[in-house]
Parts: sequence; C-alpha cells; structure tokens
Amino acid sequence: MADDAPNAADAAKDSDASESRGDIVSLLKKYGIHLLLFSGVWGLGYFRFSGLWLLLVLAIGFWREKATTRKNQTVDLARKVMKNERESIAHVVGDLPSWVYFPDIERAEWLNKIVKQMWPYVEGYVVEMLRNTVEPAVRENLPKALKNFRFEKISLGRYPPRIGGVKVYTDHIGRDEIIMDLEIFYAGDCEIDLSVKAIKRVKAGIKDVQLHGVMRVEMRPLVPKIPLVGGLSIYFLKRPALDFNLTNLANVFDVPGLSDLLHAVIEDQLALFLVLPNRIAVPLMDTTKLSDLKNPMPSGVLHISVLEAKNLVRKDIGLLKKGKSDPYAVVSVGQQTFKTKVIDNTISPTWNQHFEAIVFEVFGQSIDVDLFDEDRSDKDDPLGSLSLDIFHLSKLGQLDSWLPLEDIEHGDLHLHLNWQVLSDQRSDLMQESSVDECVTESPFSSAVLVVTLDSAKDLPLVQYQDIVYTLIGRKASVMPSPYCKLSVGQTNWKSQIQNANNAPVWEEMFHFFVQKPQIQALDIEVFDGKKDIAIGNLSVPIKRLIDQPGMNLEQPFKLNNSGPHSQLILKLCLRALKPTTSIVATETDLKELLLSEEPSTDKTTETPPEKALIEEAGSEHKEEDVTSSSSSPVRNTQTPPVNGINSPPTPTGTELRKRVTDKSNSDPSASGKIQLTLNFDEKKNQLSVTVHKALGLPLEDAHHPPDPYVRIYLLPDKSKSGKRKTDVIKEMRDATYDEIFVFPCKRADLSDRTLDIAVKNDSSFMALSNPLLGKLSLNLGNLDLDESVTEWYNLSAE
Repeated sequence: MADDAPNAADAAKDSDASESRGDIVSLLKKYGIHLLLFSGVWGLGYFRFSGLWLLLVLAIGFWREKATTRKNQTVDLARKVMKNERESIAHVVGDLPSWVYFPDIERAEWLNKIVKQMWPYVEGYVVEMLRNTVEPAVRENLPKALKNFRFEKISLGRYPPRIGGVKVYTDHIGRDEIIMDLEIFYAGDCEIDLSVKAIKRVKAGIKDVQLHGVMRVEMRPLVPKIPLVGGLSIYFLKRPALDFNLTNLANVFDVPGLSDLLHAVIEDQLALFLVLPNRIAVPLMDTTKLSDLKNPMPSGVLHISVLEAKNLVRKDIGLLKKGKSDPYAVVSVGQQTFKTKVIDNTISPTWNQHFEAIVFEVFGQSIDVDLFDEDRSDKDDPLGSLSLDIFHLSKLGQLDSWLPLEDIEHGDLHLHLNWQVLSDQRSDLMQESSVDECVTESPFSSAVLVVTLDSAKDLPLVQYQDIVYTLIGRKASVMPSPYCKLSVGQTNWKSQIQNANNAPVWEEMFHFFVQKPQIQALDIEVFDGKKDIAIGNLSVPIKRLIDQPGMNLEQPFKLNNSGPHSQLILKLCLRALKPTTSIVATETDLKELLLSEEPSTDKTTETPPEKALIEEAGSEHKEEDVTSSSSSPVRNTQTPPVNGINSPPTPTGTELRKRVTDKSNSDPSASGKIQLTLNFDEKKNQLSVTVHKALGLPLEDAHHPPDPYVRIYLLPDKSKSGKRKTDVIKEMRDATYDEIFVFPCKRADLSDRTLDIAVKNDSSFMALSNPLLGKLSLNLGNLDLDESVTEWYNLSAE
C-alpha cells in the first residue's frame, strides 16, 4: 500500500505534465497558424504581388470549406439511412402515410444482416489482396524512382454496404442461369492511405467513400453437382454514382477543376473493372471456362441517329432580345458514350449524326440521352434528358419519333433508333453487302468482328543498352512485358500489360464495327511495355472468316518480325448485323419504352388534361405550340431502376404528350384567360385574391413562348405599396401560380373599388416588344364576395 501511494502521485504528475504539454502544443499551433497567415499577407505586399492572389486563395478556401461541409452532411445522412432506413425517412418526412410501406422480403434485410456480420472478415480479405496482389503489380508498373510504393493504411471502417432491393429475373432467360439485380448503397468510413518515396516519403489517400448503383449478379451454368452453380459474373449495368474525400497530399487536388478531374479518372478506372462490358468472373467448378463467363457474345447492336431538337429552353441571356442556347447531345449506353457537335445560338438545332452501340445485356439496360447548353466560361447547363428501355426497343425493332425531354420545362428530341441482331449466317452478310452497293454508303456498319485475344507463345527477349553493359560493349536481354495494339479501320484497342512473360495469357475480348468485310483487315502489333518497342505484328484479312463454318476462326497465328516460333492465339468471330421485323409502336409500347419515375409535381408545368393529345410514334411532327405537363416523368440519373423482365416498368404519368391549346386560343393574337378566386374577410377587413392559372397567352412568334407574370392593383390605389405581383414563369403559355394576395379594404368601399389585373411578359430590359399579354378589369361592386368565388375570366388585348 505504501508503494502504491507514490506510484499514484507519480501518475498524477505525469498526467498533469502531459496535459500541460498538450495545452502548449495547441497554443503554439493556434498562434503559429495566425503567424503564418500574417507572414503570407506581409510577403504578398513585400514582394509586390497583386492582391488578387490573396482573393484567389480566400475564394478557394471558402469553396473548400463549403464543399467539405456539404460532403460531411451527405455522408452523415447516408450513414443514418444505412443504420435505420425507416427511422431516417420518418425523421425527414414526419408521420409516414399509409401508402408508404417497406416490403422486407424484396428489400432482403436478411442479406444485409449477413453482410454486416461478415464485414470484418471481408476487410481482412481485402487487406490481404491489396498488399499481396495489387501492391506488387503497381510497383512493377511504376518507374524505378517510385518502386517503393506501398499501402500505409487499409481500413474498410465500421459501416458495411447496404442492399436496398433485390430483383430476380424469371422470364426470358435460360433454364440454366439465375440473374438478379442488387441495388447497392455504400456510405462507409473507409480510409485507404498509400505512400511513395521519391526524395521524401509522401502520403495520399481517400476516405468517406459513397457509392450508389445497381449491380447485376449472374449465376451460370446451373449444374446437378455441388455447388450447383458453375460460375459467377458481377458487374454494373451503368456507371454507379461515386463520391469521396481526399486526405494528406491528395487533398491538394480538392480544388475546383482538379477535383472534378481526379473524380473522373477514378470513375474511369472503376468502370474498367466493373461496368459493362467489363465484369468480375469467378469460376466455381473446374469444368467452367473463365472466358465464357468473362466474355460472352453481345446481344445486339443499336443504331442511333440523333436528328434534331426543338423548343429547347433558352439558357443564354440576350440584351436586346431573348437569348438562345448552344445545344449538344450526349448519348450513353452502358460504358459507351457519344457526343454530337455543338450548334451555336439556337433552340431548334439539327445534328443529323449517327452512332453505333454494342448492347451486351438487353434486360435492365437503357439508352440515355442528355442535352446540354455549352458554356465556355462555366459548367454546361442541362437542357433535358430522356431514358429509353432497350428491352422494349428490341421488341419494337425500330423507333422514329419526337420524344419529350424530361427534367426540364419543355423541349423535344427527334431520334431514329434501329435494333440489329447478330447473325452467324453468311447469307445475311452477303445480303447486307449487296444492299450497300446499290444505295448510297450507309453511315452504319454491316458486321461486328469479335476478337478474343487468348495468349502468346515464345515471344522474343527484349534487348536494350544497360549502363554496365555499355562499358563492356554488350547488350542486356530481358523477358518482355508484352501488350497488344489491335485495330480495324479507325478503331483501336489496347490490351493489358503482362509483366516479364514471354508466354503471356490475356483472355481479353475486343469488338470492332466492320463496314466492308471484303476489303478490311484486323491489324495487331505486339509491344514491350517497358521500352515500348515492337516485338511482332500480324494482319488477318476479315474475308477469311466469311467462308469458315459459322464465320468463326480459332487458331495460332504466326507473328511477323518476331521470334522464329512466336505465335499469337486468337479466336475470331464475324457476325452480320441483321435488322429485326419492326412493328408500329402503340401508346402502351411508348409508355413502356420511356424509363422514368413518378410524375413531377412542379406547379409551373401543369396543363389541364383535356388539352393533352397523344403523339403517335413515327408520325410527322407538326409545328404547334408545345408546352410541358405536370405528368412529365422525372428520370433517375444516378442508377437504372431494378425492373422485372416479365413486368416491365409502367410508371403512372409516363406518356408522350403534345400540349396544344384549344381552338379559341390557337390564334396568336388571342389574349388567353385567367383563373381567380376572390374572397372578402369581414373580420379582418381585407380582400384576398388567389391567382391560379393563366392559359393560352399570346406568342411573340411560333418559337418564342412568353415569360408571364401577373400584376394586380386595387384601384384607385396605384401606389407602389398597393402593387401586387406573382413570380415569373419562364417560357410558358400556360402558367400556374397558385399565389394569394391580400388588400386591406372596408366592406362599404367595395362598390367603388376595381380590381385591375394585367398579365405581362418579363421581357429583357431593352426589348422593343409590348410586354402586355392581356388585361382584366373587375368591378367589385358587381360581385358577390360573401363566399369564395373561383372563376375563369377572359383577358382582353387592351
């Protein structure tokens, strides 16, 4: 006991000393930062730097602080949802209505519990894989100065990914396979740090990774032996939404411009592994070939013609007249992305551009089209988007139609789409070739060449001059690190590098569009990855495949300008593109074709249902005034929906609608009408005026809808304080306001008061056109205001 007392006293002294040291360190840090800031400001003045540099640093610091706060809030919310989805949603929206329910079976809560239990062991596997597999591979591909690359810290954190929904496909699939889609949410506290020593060891890393996407899991073939499944294939149908925070030295890149660039690079690398046509393949039985799981044959080819658009939203600002836009379109099918040219200064662009996309999975995949206004000084502004289901498009065979853009007030896009199946019949290829000779050259291909780069044998050693060997006049011979460059016409692909191997195995698949198989050839060059010197080449005429059975050819090919026994083992498949029989699209077909969520509730886009006309697909587009509707679908741009094949998505409100005014308002000179509710409150002595809608407002011309607002006076008071004004609704002939205005007034004075209402166009400052769209004068003495009165009133021109 006597010995314990001095020990306790010593411990207390040590604790006090450590606390005092901690206080001193924190004090030094605090004032050290202030001293550093003051020194920086003094240095700018001393060296006569412009004060704009200081403003630039402050602006970047402000942006980073704001972006960091926003990211932290997003991560915290996502983690709360992952912990308890029901409580988190209830906390945001209050009491859940009766129609909101959580189908536990479809949400697969049992699977989330299994993942949570396994998560610590998954971390152990990932750590071992990164240190024993990835780290050595990265070192091999880095320059000598960076060979000491290593992972400093690998932690997957406490929060496992969450499976939000599971869909198992049962129809239109083979009897020996299982296909299901998993909606993945991940907002973990993982942290991965790496370091490289050049002059001094520097560290960089990422943390707080967020990911949301739909992952497809394929189990095939099913076999009557344990484990009953021959292999697994895992991939994303389209790019998942990805976000993360940077740490240590990488935090330097967390500034505008560089941050977006770094995110794009990491998303591209993820897509190279997990987004179609790339996938993770895991054989579960010795009889299952990895190539069959990893490189299946494509399902078909989609011919895409982006023709024109009209009635787009004006994003640019005009001084003397209304501005326009500089529109272009971006088309995406899985990992494949195409972009049209930019058409300057128009809201009715004509592109007439054609693209081809290989479709690897028909079910659950979509073609997404996004329109943007190019802005050279800022981020491009969105002009609308649409998403079409490829499964239903393949059943139609062909679609040539004007389609309404979503996520925007108004706009239409003219697309021509053709679905092509792959045929191994020589007659189909010759038929396409004969047709192409009789007509003008088609912008589309007639066939697809599928090249499986299997392996190589007996590649020559690579000789290069080494510093030591130079002194004695000899050259060093080392094992090559080969990779291949493959090309057909203007299309080029590059394989992975196989380090230090003269008998590499790639097992990679490449696809080429072929327009003229009779004269085109496949050219392959083999290079050493370290010195980038050629060690062999090969050219295979595509016409050799036409006379082969099934237009397939699998054999070793002798390499030219290489070793005496060097060979490249290839499997070549030529497939003719054959159009399917097209059918006329019905209204139901078009509903199923458009992928969207529930209707938007934006009040500015509401239109009475009696004025909606269904536009038939493929019909000639007439120049009529087109506006949007509250039933316009809002597409989820983050991830594709988990849809069943046997029950395709048919969300309510997803219709192709052309909004046209009735005959009384079809004349541009007509002034339209307005809906009002009038009520007088005896207790408060005030008149309330509710402005609901204004319909059929006049146009400046056929392509320039107005930007209307409603101005109200209670005459004879025309003072500034007596003026009431609604919000401006951009580019709408049929505007919805639902705004309430109150005028103090006595009951006895109503007979002498007049409600002066004007609907005006919010035109530009120096516009020459008349801003007045229509007027209305209501003598309150003639109205019964004891109860609320809702009526439509015709507007007059003057």
